[in-house]
Amino acid sequence: MNTLMMQMRHTANELRVTLDHVLHGGEAAVEPQNPDEAVPFLSESGVHNIPEDDINFVYLAENVRVPKDLYDRVADISDYKKYVGALLMIIFDRDTLATHCLQGRKNNFTGEDSHKPPLPRDILKSLMDHVAEKFGVDITQIKYAIRTKLNNEDKLLKKRLGLAKAENRAAVDQTFYQNASLLSRKDAMANGSEF
Repeated sequence: MNTLMMQMRHTANELRVTLDHVLHGGEAAVEPQNPDEAVPFLSESGVHNIPEDDINFVYLAENVRVPKDLYDRVADISDYKKYVGALLMIIFDRDTLATHCLQGRKNNFTGEDSHKPPLPRDILKSLMDHVAEKFGVDITQIKYAIRTKLNNEDKLLKKRLGLAKAENRAAVDQTFYQNASLLSRKDAMANGSEF
């Protein structure tokens, strides 16, 4: 059951990535999957004991495995920040990234607990170790890249839900009313009819 859910999540994520690519002007690079073609390949090679999961997944670290076809798309990224963002999109979906935080610590300023639950620590640690080994960057820089990705996804979620527009509209309305009240005071002072 767990493997089935994981496959469904990765299929949905792959469809989302393809849709985003097409919406931004690219062509759909979806190869038709024919299950009949995979069977002769396995029987010809003489490999019978390898589970299907091991063939279709790449193990990046102890707790991180990703679909091979998705990893092949991001393996050549040379910027660690973009690589971290791409891996996060493969491992988690957009809604999870938007509704979770890195560590779930208390706010130093207010002392309140984080309103977002943290992402699984074991997966993040394995991901950070993998990126540190591949790019030779410090863990703090990787954490910063993860936080940036989580914040960007949170903003995108709010934009998709229309919350950002409502917040901006309220701020603009408040500024307009403040400016209008200042204007009426200046006009009254110019006419000599101050309240």
